[in-house]
Amino acid sequence: MQHQYNLIPNTLLGGIPFTLLTTLRLLSMVSLNKYKIVKLLAKNYTIEILSALSEKPLRYAELKKHCPNDRTRTVRLKELKKVELISVIVKEVENHDFLHYQITEKGRKALQLINQLTEI
Repeated sequence: MQHQYNLIPNTLLGGIPFTLLTTLRLLSMVSLNKYKIVKLLAKNYTIEILSALSEKPLRYAELKKHCPNDRTRTVRLKELKKVELISVIVKEVENHDFLHYQITEKGRKALQLINQLTEI
């Protein structure tokens, strides 16, 4: 199937901005998992959580300053873990085991791409 695109930027096609229309077409051509990742990266606090975890592994409570709402933080961590942008590790601190979240290589690549986009 061959796609033809109108190359005139900022043109409204049926009430939808051309850039949005192009984005939707491109997203339909990538795998569903990549679409889920792009959609997740656009949600509140996702990038803040990834940025914090890129510095060092953190516990749930330590992520509060990067995502203050408990419910949102819980949901984002589950979503990030599901698409393998973060992982959970167990660290022993003073004879106690604590869960820590750490960014994966896939998460680092996603964060690097986001940082490149912000430079445009």
